[in-house]
Amino acid sequence: MGDLRQTGRFQYAGKVMLSWIDREGIQRTLNGECIDISEGGMRIRLKNVLDVRTYVSIKFPLANLHGSASVRSCVRERMTFIAGLQFTGGMKLSPAMTEAVAAGT
Repeated sequence: MGDLRQTGRFQYAGKVMLSWIDREGIQRTLNGECIDISEGGMRIRLKNVLDVRTYVSIKFPLANLHGSASVRSCVRERMTFIAGLQFTGGMKLSPAMTEAVAAGT
């Protein structure tokens, strides 16, 4: 199966802060590193696993991005986990930010 993304994906580094309510109703937070980003989502590196289909709140200050996302995948890679997040609630990377990411600024 090929890449299903409708927009381009760009490498983009930066700290990402996630928060969510777990299955037991406990508020959780986790910091990660952005690997790449597209208009509709991002891929991040984490120290802990995230359950697929979990809804998380995202704060990504470097890209001035705040909102929510659904965890679409989370796979182990060596000593970390790589999570694929799909933005939800109408959240998208702005066209200006997409241009800045593509230019590497």
